[in-house]
Amino acid sequence: MRTPTIEELSGFTSAYTRNIGSKPLVEAGVLGTGGAFVGYHGMNVVVPVLLKALMVGKSEAQRNQILEDYKTDGTLQYVKNLGAGLGLAAGVGYAVQKHMDWGSGRKGAWESMKDPKYWSTSRGKFRLNEMKETRKRNDLKAGIEKTKGYSSGRTKLGMLEDQPEKTAALNAWQDPLFNSERIPVSYSLNLINADPFLTLGEKEITGRVLEGAEGGDSGLVSGRDVARSAIQAGIGGGIGILLGKAVGALLSLPSPVTRRLSVAGAIAGALTNTGLFSEIRK
Repeated sequence: MRTPTIEELSGFTSAYTRNIGSKPLVEAGVLGTGGAFVGYHGMNVVVPVLLKALMVGKSEAQRNQILEDYKTDGTLQYVKNLGAGLGLAAGVGYAVQKHMDWGSGRKGAWESMKDPKYWSTSRGKFRLNEMKETRKRNDLKAGIEKTKGYSSGRTKLGMLEDQPEKTAALNAWQDPLFNSERIPVSYSLNLINADPFLTLGEKEITGRVLEGAEGGDSGLVSGRDVARSAIQAGIGGGIGILLGKAVGALLSLPSPVTRRLSVAGAIAGALTNTGLFSEIRK
């Protein structure tokens, strides 16, 4: 089976963000339905595996008989319904976490889910700025201190934008997909902080870059925003663009996918392969 390229993944995530991910109630419905379907039918696989693991002393015929008994007495159906409920809750929960304004009471919370443009209104902008300030005060303080001394990135950024004909990054910098806001900052910070394959220092460095990626009013940033933040932290232009394109594409995937990638070490590996950590520690 062929592995999808970064460009193919980026195209998928862009289409998802445009048609589903930018519409809170639609995304909640799609992810909830998909989660319920996977949870329901997934139990057909999970239950036999559990029986095999828990009943090692029984023969395959005995396990099959127990499974048939579960089907007959309704136990399996109950477990499948439970799986559907958990899948539904997970899908809807992700959409709620991504879009809902938790700090504005019931009215604000409902408005943020009902109105796709909530975060671009005056109230939404105010709340977004509040959350950004809270993150700046409470998150990744050590990482901020570690990267304060880097100032050369501003010159590198100027070279990339003021003299684009002299850099190989021109095509990337003008790519509409590279400029589309599809990376959820708050969720990405939580994902990085929970990644078991990253050291505390690596989490702080990555968090500093994500924190500095100032996007629009939606709580989302683009790969260009991430690259700009990395360059302003003193990281080379090539590494900054690679970080924005490759890692940005991964972080913009739906939550269930990014969680699996994090557990498998793929996100940590992608960050390491960009040269981000070795560059910042020079």
